[in-house]
Amino acid sequence: MAHPMHARVDDLPVVHEAVMLLERDGGGQESHVGYAPGRITVIGDHIDYVGGDVLCCALDRGIAVALAEGSCRVWSIRDETRTELVESPGAPSARFGRVLAALSWARKAWGGEGVLSCAVASDLPRGVGLSSSAAVVIATLRAYASWRGREISSNELAEGAYAVEHDELGIPSGQLDQYAICRSREQALHELHCHTLTSSFLPWEKKEAVFLVCDTGVEHAVADSPYGSRVHSMQAALQKLRVSWIGECARSAAAPSGTENGWFQHCLTEEYRVQDAVEAVKQRNLPALGKLMTASHASLRDDYGVSHGICDGLVEALVGMDGCLGARMTGAGFGGCVVALVRTPRAASVLHGIQRVLPQQTDHPSQAWTFAPGAGVAELYDMAE
Repeated sequence: MAHPMHARVDDLPVVHEAVMLLERDGGGQESHVGYAPGRITVIGDHIDYVGGDVLCCALDRGIAVALAEGSCRVWSIRDETRTELVESPGAPSARFGRVLAALSWARKAWGGEGVLSCAVASDLPRGVGLSSSAAVVIATLRAYASWRGREISSNELAEGAYAVEHDELGIPSGQLDQYAICRSREQALHELHCHTLTSSFLPWEKKEAVFLVCDTGVEHAVADSPYGSRVHSMQAALQKLRVSWIGECARSAAAPSGTENGWFQHCLTEEYRVQDAVEAVKQRNLPALGKLMTASHASLRDDYGVSHGICDGLVEALVGMDGCLGARMTGAGFGGCVVALVRTPRAASVLHGIQRVLPQQTDHPSQAWTFAPGAGVAELYDMAE
């Protein structure tokens, strides 16, 4: 079975796993594969939906989706543990809802007839703040575009994935995940300016420092969390202040009347922490970047109220380890992951230390690993922006 892929993703084990899953029951139809990495926020969580600047990067793990012409009258979708048969891409599914939502949107936007078989493979932890939800949508759209023989830019891919979240799923998210996953570059931190949806890139020297991701195993569900209330409240605050994005507010600005002061202060101070972090990276001042990351976590915990006790415990443990310069929760919160900045010569020691701490902090299946900033979808596929 032929499966056209770019050389940058051709050798990824997760891509071949998706193709093998599809071939297991699908026969000899040509497969079309999409891959998207996860992402972390280095600093700048919960300000994308008020137009803030975010410092982020793509992970070295992700999700692959393989599609082929279906061999029966219903749509088939599977992963390594389960297969579902559905009448249409608009059918509800607790496990494959985002894949089906992406297929539904793509069919309406880009056309296509007949049924498809679909397989999903992943080495990215799900539902823990690493943008697995956005990654699976982006990978599905990329595979569908390949099936349709459609040339697609990274911007069109990000915009389509954002439309899936809003139009098909009704989730009031910002656009951080989609653009971070599509545009991030290898060996660089990605500064996404959410008020203009433009990007800047800061070179990263992995010989000096890497990032450590610590998955708590505590899943979060943005749609079922207090996330939406914060989004609407902060967007309303900007309207009251008559500004278009949070960066138009002075550092000393006060919350408008009727707005939760702690929430507003997090968004405001986080925007300026990002700006300070960018300067720290440019000056290669890693200790300053680490301190800003830890301060960001304190703000998310105390002002914005989106952290979790396990995340708090892991941050405390990490910042006490030799070689760790700072740590914070990453993503929407209410569970999820912690990311730490670690000096490369001490990375193995810090990783070993946190792996010993994890069983003491959580009863959930958990894991930790180190990585350097990776390539986004555009770079992986040499796609135009």
